Order: sequence, then C-alpha cells, then structure tokens
Amino acid sequence: MNYGFGYFGSGFAGGYWNRGAFFYNRSVTNITNVSITNVYHQNVVNERVIHGRASYNGGPGGIQVRPTTAEQEAAHVVHYGATAEQLHHDSAARALPGLRASVNHGQPPVAATARPAVFCRP
Repeated sequence: MNYGFGYFGSGFAGGYWNRGAFFYNRSVTNITNVSITNVYHQNVVNERVIHGRASYNGGPGGIQVRPTTAEQEAAHVVHYGATAEQLHHDSAARALPGLRASVNHGQPPVAATARPAVFCRP
C-alpha cells in the first residue's frame, strides 16, 4: 500500500543502508535541522488517494494485497529472540530515566554509543 512520504508498502524510499552507513533521501526525509553528510536526492511521487479507499489490506474499500513468495518464506524461517547480552543492554538503558522520551522530550543525553551499554559519554 502506498502511504506516501516514502512509505510504499515494500520498503522505505527515504534512505538506505550501504556498508554500515545510512544514506538519507533529502526529498523524503526532513534533515534540515542537523548536519548529515550521507545524503542524496531522488524525487519520490506522493500519490494521494482521494477516492475514499480504506488504508488497510482487505475489507470494504480496502486494497487486496497478498504476501509475495519471498515474504511467505520469511514468515516460516526460524526467528531468534534477543541474546542475554542484548537483554542486559535493554535493562541497563531502561534503568536510566534520562533516556525516556517522557523525561528528555526527544533530546536524549546520548543518542548512540560507540560501545554497547555505554550511556554516560557524549
């Protein structure tokens, strides 16, 4: 389903990963308030639906889309839960109130870390 603004139902057109770096599409992603060097510009057509279609799959007025073969195969592969180390990092982050959006109002003291579970360095 085409929701517009880079979301076409089969991925996000606002950027992509390449060799460990994320590249942002300036025509889709609003990145004017920060300094990001990995950017490109590719026009994306935002087709607004004005015909009153429902924005979900199935049902009256909804679209009729079925999973692709690749999507069906992916649903049946073995999925693994988080590792013990990942769960530890999660609980360590949860223990710091300053990382909660309700506390920092979208301005966390640390947005990313060079090392796992290091939440005290800039």
